[in-house]
Amino acid sequence: MKTYAVVMWGELRTIPLIIENFKKNLLDELKADLYVIVQKTGLPTDENIKLLSNDNGLVYQYMYDKPSNFNDIYPSLSTLGNQYNCINCNENGTLNLYNNWSIIDDLIGYNLEKEYEYIILTRSDYNHILPFPDIKNIVDIKYNDTVWSYEGCDWEGINMNMRIVPNTLIRNVLTQVSKFLNSPLEHYEIKDKYFNIEKLIDFIYKKQNIVIGRICNTGFIIANDRNDRTTWGPILYSDKHKVYYKYHENLEFTFESYNLYMNEKKIYKMVYNDKYNCKYIGLF
Repeated sequence: MKTYAVVMWGELRTIPLIIENFKKNLLDELKADLYVIVQKTGLPTDENIKLLSNDNGLVYQYMYDKPSNFNDIYPSLSTLGNQYNCINCNENGTLNLYNNWSIIDDLIGYNLEKEYEYIILTRSDYNHILPFPDIKNIVDIKYNDTVWSYEGCDWEGINMNMRIVPNTLIRNVLTQVSKFLNSPLEHYEIKDKYFNIEKLIDFIYKKQNIVIGRICNTGFIIANDRNDRTTWGPILYSDKHKVYYKYHENLEFTFESYNLYMNEKKIYKMVYNDKYNCKYIGLF
């Protein structure tokens, strides 16, 4: 069994910006295999798939069309209605995200479970400016029941943009939201119309007794320019770092980690973090 698989999801707009750091600080650093399952856009940026070649450890690639009707995929959504942020947000962006994870499970879930110890599920637009922590050699084997995610950008729930999942939980993690959405009896447990995707994932994890850990940010979500297509808010620009990006907290946390690692020569360690009330892998 191999140690790491990296599964890239999303779209391919920023691949030319991230490919060098992605290969160096994630794939090469962890000696990881790469799986790419992304959505077609019909734009020239779809051709960026060619940059994710076998030279980058590519094992599998698949591009799919965005569904035209999510009611066929989630027929039980009528019991929830459209008032919840975790359902009706950003032109079905959330539903498309849940479906993306289900597609990953359908195509390669079995292989991920049987062939790798850890699976890293990452958005395609992270610029990984630091070597990614080698969780297997940091975490005691007794904590192999933990799903790890980046700290910050969790909006009172769990940051789902970057998750590191042990193989024993990967198929559950990939399919749990879709199963929940198609289970009408469980919908009635949601009382808050502002229940966002991050809260939904946290809610489901707790129901299933999945343990959550946090990791310091080692990469930030980058953009090409202010006109970059996005469904999650305006593109920002940092005069300090000379980059376009999406989330301020994510950017600041990443460069805090960069300073600790590059300038103060700190190393990755696991501690208990009182702020998050969970295990935390950071630079100390």
